[in-house]
Amino acid sequence: MRAWLLRCAVALCLWPVAGYADELLIPDLKWVSLAEPALGPLLFEPPEPNNPYTRGTDLQRQFEVGRIAFRSPGILGGLAAREGMSCNSCHRSGGTNPDFFVSGLSDNPGTFDTTNPLFSTHTDDGVHNPVVIPKLFGIKHTAPYPSDGRFETLEAMVDHVILKEFDGFAPPPLIAEALMTYLEALEVRPPGMPIQKSAQQDLEEASRHLNTVSWVLSVGDVETIAFLVNASRRHLEVIHNRFDGLEAPQSVLLSWSLSLKKVRLLAEQERFAEAEEALQETQQMILAQGPSVSAQEGNSLYDPERLRAYVFPPTTP
Repeated sequence: MRAWLLRCAVALCLWPVAGYADELLIPDLKWVSLAEPALGPLLFEPPEPNNPYTRGTDLQRQFEVGRIAFRSPGILGGLAAREGMSCNSCHRSGGTNPDFFVSGLSDNPGTFDTTNPLFSTHTDDGVHNPVVIPKLFGIKHTAPYPSDGRFETLEAMVDHVILKEFDGFAPPPLIAEALMTYLEALEVRPPGMPIQKSAQQDLEEASRHLNTVSWVLSVGDVETIAFLVNASRRHLEVIHNRFDGLEAPQSVLLSWSLSLKKVRLLAEQERFAEAEEALQETQQMILAQGPSVSAQEGNSLYDPERLRAYVFPPTTP
């Protein structure tokens, strides 16, 4: 268990010790094809399937854990984890990603060579052969996997992607089970227009993360607690980077992250009651201080024009 926790910590870089965004404030820029003036992938999220399970049931909670894992770089390994890539980077909200592009590994936006030596030490076939990134809706009904039918079950396919295509490690059992629960619940693309990214939306996402951490604390699964807390801190880092240059909101976000670190450390000592108290303190901090953070959105990279100036800086004569 300790080896897996160490790997999780290294892969996630554990901001603020060493963040993902040493070069780019928005890591998605590393694998997105943008043509000025289009900024859609950085401004909008596709509508997301709702949790289909009855509130308070194990399946409802597993869906939430799996959803976080799907969006966390910690589920992958190697270069992908170090660069902040997750399952959601390619399969946004369970769909495809028509804007995904990695130079040398994509022919066109929305394609990716999964058998390359850059992301994997296992699957390199020596051939440049990008494939169209598939949607995942209804995936539980489409066995065998992938298109060539090598894997009889979805579990075997997911194991191959994590362990082989992205050099990852086997996730803790609860995380693995929860990821399958999430994937099997992706039945159809939900209706509706893309949702504009906002600080408020991201803060609500942080609170959703912490509600899930609270349930896993009650279970006492140390590995899963560490994974989810690290994923939550990573999410706070993403918000932090959008407030680049704004000391007040960044300081608040950093204090939340450090408070979450305390939760993880207490859980690793199996002091679960104290960890729950520390988690509740963090939740209260977000509830009380969140509005002041959101109030600075107009001066941040959530603002479309400021984001445009960051992505496409004006040229100087």
